[in-house]
Amino acid sequence: MKTTKLLATAVLTALCITLCTRCGHDSGSDEVQIKRFEKVLFGTPANDLPTVLKEQEPEYRPLISGDLNDPYFMQNIVGFANDPQMKDVYNTVMRRYPDLGWLEQGLSPAMEKARKLFPALDVRAFYTLILGNFDYNMRVVCADTFLAIDISQYVIDEYKPFNYYNMPMYMVEMLDSTHLLPDCMAAIGTSLLPRNYAPQSLLEYMVDNGKVQYFLAQVLPDVAHEQRIRYTNQQWNWAVENESNVWGYLLQNQLLYDSDWNRIRDFVNEGPQTPQFTNSAPRLADFVGLQIITAYMENNKVSMPELFANTDAQKILTQSKYKPQRH
Repeated sequence: MKTTKLLATAVLTALCITLCTRCGHDSGSDEVQIKRFEKVLFGTPANDLPTVLKEQEPEYRPLISGDLNDPYFMQNIVGFANDPQMKDVYNTVMRRYPDLGWLEQGLSPAMEKARKLFPALDVRAFYTLILGNFDYNMRVVCADTFLAIDISQYVIDEYKPFNYYNMPMYMVEMLDSTHLLPDCMAAIGTSLLPRNYAPQSLLEYMVDNGKVQYFLAQVLPDVAHEQRIRYTNQQWNWAVENESNVWGYLLQNQLLYDSDWNRIRDFVNEGPQTPQFTNSAPRLADFVGLQIITAYMENNKVSMPELFANTDAQKILTQSKYKPQRH
């Protein structure tokens, strides 16, 4: 990989790790319009790119982490935009997603519902771009006022000759248009959680992940539950049928209050299944968490902002009266 590509990728990646309060579009409307930065970056001739970037900087300011008047910074961006491999990625993206009107149509009612639930929600700008580092955990990132989609990750199934850029097959299978809308709204939901930098217990992961899954159920009511949680039908059915067995295993092995990552990661991390169970569903913290939060909301009269602001996972579990039934 070329040095210019690495440097430019680092520059662009900064947008995903900095919660930026600047926004290039501040409309009161719930009508979502996606601005496609990859078209500006890769669809502009190299000689014209510095001028075009400066002209369109107000529109894309949240995605530009440096000074466009800095020759070194600009050189890195131009080098990234003209890297042959990145050009190939861009062409693949444009073949698959020449138009994203269908995603805008899905996001618009979902965002309208989200703003009714969370009146303080201030995400107004939506962007796509190509980062070039194929980091699964950075495929969609929501900051204070904008959401950015690394659209190149949603065509990764076309890069078999490059071994999907070392991404495992179970992840590759989830990176398609089917999951784009839920992934976007999950990023919105995650951004609404209070930030917690301390090590979390498995119960705390469950409660936080369950809040996000419950949020998805409210804003995407017409999307199938297995699609929202990113399960196959078989995985969803397994989780439903084995819910009490999973809960019993967690209690028997005293995992709920454990924050040892080596002991709890199999229930939180992405994977083809949960190793502790045969032919199972992955990310069981998401599934069990959803059941806990659903029970909590059924047994307590609280608003969504109050739910998300409540960081007492034990209190939520107790007040949920959660007790899975055997099937």
